[in-house]
Amino acid sequence: MKKSIGSGRAAIPLYILILTVSLKWLFEGVLGQLFLEAGMLACGLGLAVSRSGSKVKKISIIWVLYIVNIFFSVLFHEPSMGRIGRALVMIEIIFFLIFEKYDQLKYPQIYDFSIKLAFFYGFFEILQLIFKQNFNSIYFPTLTESFQKVANHYYRQGYFFGLIFNPHELTYLLALAFVALVLWQLISRKLELLRGLGCVALLALMFLTQKKGVIAISMVSLFLVICILYANRKHWTRIIGLIILVAVAGFILLRYIQTHTDSVLFRRIIQYFEKLSSGKNVDSGRGTLQRYAIEKFNEHRLFGIGWRKYNTLTTSVYGYDFGHEVNFDYLQWLCETGIIGFIMNIIPVLVTLGRTLLVCTKYVRNEKDLRIKWTVSLAIFSQFFTVMYAFIEIPFYDILVFAFYILSCIVINAAYLTYVKRRAVHGREILPAAQGII
Repeated sequence: MKKSIGSGRAAIPLYILILTVSLKWLFEGVLGQLFLEAGMLACGLGLAVSRSGSKVKKISIIWVLYIVNIFFSVLFHEPSMGRIGRALVMIEIIFFLIFEKYDQLKYPQIYDFSIKLAFFYGFFEILQLIFKQNFNSIYFPTLTESFQKVANHYYRQGYFFGLIFNPHELTYLLALAFVALVLWQLISRKLELLRGLGCVALLALMFLTQKKGVIAISMVSLFLVICILYANRKHWTRIIGLIILVAVAGFILLRYIQTHTDSVLFRRIIQYFEKLSSGKNVDSGRGTLQRYAIEKFNEHRLFGIGWRKYNTLTTSVYGYDFGHEVNFDYLQWLCETGIIGFIMNIIPVLVTLGRTLLVCTKYVRNEKDLRIKWTVSLAIFSQFFTVMYAFIEIPFYDILVFAFYILSCIVINAAYLTYVKRRAVHGREILPAAQGII
């Protein structure tokens, strides 16, 4: 693909964004300095603002609602340094969307970088698998006391995660890379051995993390994207054939795994499917946490208890050893920011999802540039994944997953604007959804 002049330099702010959120384990876990994270993001945001000429993008102005909600919820509910720092980081991430200077040619580079990051962190997961306590004895003591508890908790439950001690974050990074490699081979119509082996490796690493929810929702989201790309009469036979092929290959592989449980990886895969088929929750205690959240919402219906305050209540009031979230973002919004805050948060999310659906139906199939088509398809995947994952976890609170969600919003907005311009050039009536800001 022919790159625009300077597209690499123009992508630097987004490189800083993705690199910073992937180093959460270092900034918060090892150094215990949340504000270093905020400082890194501020540098990237400063570059983004300078390149955009400080112009706010009207298409993204709706996200000011989200920012205002977080800001005032923290300000008027006993602000602490930890909550202020976390709010600052989240607001900075959103500002990348608001000040982004749209250039579709640079976004494939960011996703390429994300794939490399996934393999990088997957390497440390393998080291933990091989060396086990020897790895932990070197890494865990470098963490702050609270994050040592988190890391030990997950490891005792059988999770492998390497450096990223919140396993769902690593699983998401691996899943995004897996989906990226699968979609590129489908879109380019090239089945390449190296990328195929990469998919196998990433899938194996995902199973080692044991995060059932991330894996399951990733596969559902990937299937939806494939249907969007190929779901017409001509291609349905290919989709059905692919499903049958994957199902047969999966059955054969599963039967083989069941007879070779000496392998740690194979044992993890068997445990995954056993837990999935038994209907167990992704994490124990989720129902109890959600009941507490409902109780707090009933006490503070209009404005909630304060953004990010639920986490502190789980240790100070409910007796947990370390902080927990509701693991259901929409309920957590109601609990922490009340009905008013929930509305302010859900509006930009639904607006962007609406644009995503329009891009799905009107734009992505007709895009001729394969790299751009691949990028937009990955953004659609992230949109579907995040909206669904928020029913069982915390993608709108987790800075790594949220940053990739915001990246997908950027890509969707760029595709949306391209669609609107093409409609205008061809002299067709622009759909009501494409007029101004929806």
